[in-house]
Amino acid sequence: MIVIQTPTEINQKMTMKRKGEDSGVSFKKPCYRGTIYEKMLSPISPSLTLPIKTRICESSERFINRSLQKELFQLLENSNETELKDFLLKNSDKIDINQYGEDGVTPLQLVCQSGGEVGVARTLIGYGADVRLTSRDGWSAVHMATFSGNTRLMLYILSCRV
Repeated sequence: MIVIQTPTEINQKMTMKRKGEDSGVSFKKPCYRGTIYEKMLSPISPSLTLPIKTRICESSERFINRSLQKELFQLLENSNETELKDFLLKNSDKIDINQYGEDGVTPLQLVCQSGGEVGVARTLIGYGADVRLTSRDGWSAVHMATFSGNTRLMLYILSCRV
């Protein structure tokens, strides 16, 4: 004998299966509505930036040469330690070593983000780069070095945080 069920009967049967009434086992879903956990467990908006404290360099903007600042970021892309040392030796008083670039990272963070050489990071820190600064997105140099997979760079940055 063939039993034909109406859509209402099918929906009721599916609802009972979901609740576990068919097997005799009752499954409870946690409900946080109306409790103190509701706000904490709600999803974060994708446009929300977490409130991580970021320190901005206190140096005066009038002493910074913008073309030299751009040249510093270009030198960091090449990752040549000797060129960087020569550049910083001549121009360290005309640039801000902790100034954020267009993408919201400092020169040291840029090196860590790309998984650059430890010597380049050592040079930047020697000229005053702050390892405790965070990027616009809240990432520190240690986070970036870890994410890039450069263990030696990460360990060096960690040793400088003291």
